[in-house]
Amino acid sequence: MSELINSFYSLDPITILDALESIGIATTGRFLQLNSLENRVYEVELEITKNKEITDRFIVTKFYRPERWSFNEIQDEHNFLKNLSKEDIPVITPYYINEKSLFNCPKTNIIFSIFPKFSGRNPDEFSDQEVETLGRLFARLHQVGAREKALFRKTLNIENMASEYLTYLSNPSVMPEVYFSHIYNNWQNIIAMARPFMNELKIQRIHADAHRANL
Repeated sequence: MSELINSFYSLDPITILDALESIGIATTGRFLQLNSLENRVYEVELEITKNKEITDRFIVTKFYRPERWSFNEIQDEHNFLKNLSKEDIPVITPYYINEKSLFNCPKTNIIFSIFPKFSGRNPDEFSDQEVETLGRLFARLHQVGAREKALFRKTLNIENMASEYLTYLSNPSVMPEVYFSHIYNNWQNIIAMARPFMNELKIQRIHADAHRANL
């Protein structure tokens, strides 16, 4: 395990608050860890009388798990959010400080960002009318996504999403040969069937994490 990953799993309150102070965010020291599968996300209370650029009492700061996305890949995501916000599509965009939305933690060099706090809920099953509304919303989102390219994000194709993983699983230290041999031929057949379909797809920016809780 790399030193950067070790630093991520051992993040402590002082490191988090010092990182915010390093970009001029004065905090009260009060914070709450929020649910997140991949990254580390915290709600932090601010000294509202000492912050000129951010007047909210609470913010949400997100520390990105190292070796998952690069700085430029995350910036592509923030640029997309900014594009959507300009079109009045209801997304939560990060705060920009000195025209930057991504920062490096001084102590660990982990990338982090800050967002406004918005309350949400896990919705009930959608009615037919709500499904139609969501469909129109995603149509608008995809129209904006098609206007520009994500220069650094991985493309969802056979090489990145199938062949690369198959190579990873072929390592005996990851999956014993006795198990891998059973899936190899089936996997190759699936790749062969999917390739003609994937080759005809138009590639553009999309929302790729639209599960119900995120909605």
